[in-house]
Amino acid sequence: MGRYDYACGSSPSSTCVMSDLKDGLQSFYRLDPAKGQGEEIFKIFGYQEESQGVWDLSPDGSKLAIVYPGGNRKGEIRIVSLADQKVTVVPIRNWKGQYLDHISWAADGKSWFVLAEVDSSFALLSLDANGHAKVLQEIPGGQGWISSIVASPDGRSLAFTKRAVLGDVFLLENF
Repeated sequence: MGRYDYACGSSPSSTCVMSDLKDGLQSFYRLDPAKGQGEEIFKIFGYQEESQGVWDLSPDGSKLAIVYPGGNRKGEIRIVSLADQKVTVVPIRNWKGQYLDHISWAADGKSWFVLAEVDSSFALLSLDANGHAKVLQEIPGGQGWISSIVASPDGRSLAFTKRAVLGDVFLLENF
């Protein structure tokens, strides 16, 4: 039994893709919501079972964007064309981070939002097609983290979960 994930492009005519991670191999398949798993598209070797590779499907459903959590100290995104399985590597410019943890396509299908850890802080980055990064939000180390990044289809908004770690003391009386 593997670990599964799936994504569908945001345009009505786009495709859906699922992945299965088992024994260090992550396999990507076409996904028909009515019929289930379809043909295999692409494989990636070398994953650890406890850290499933993080990926997202482009809005038009034609490309995968992949980061490798925990082990990608190079700071790069791999773009895989579903049509011909061609891989393009987009390096993040001036990368000083420790790892990438999540990726989400922007509505334009040409840029991304990425979570990165830098010196024990978490940062939400906006990346253009050439890998130039802009910090949108940063949480100092130990104070919380960001997850679940989703761009609106019109490209005007970005939704994400920001979790804070609080340390407070409360006194309850007369309970």
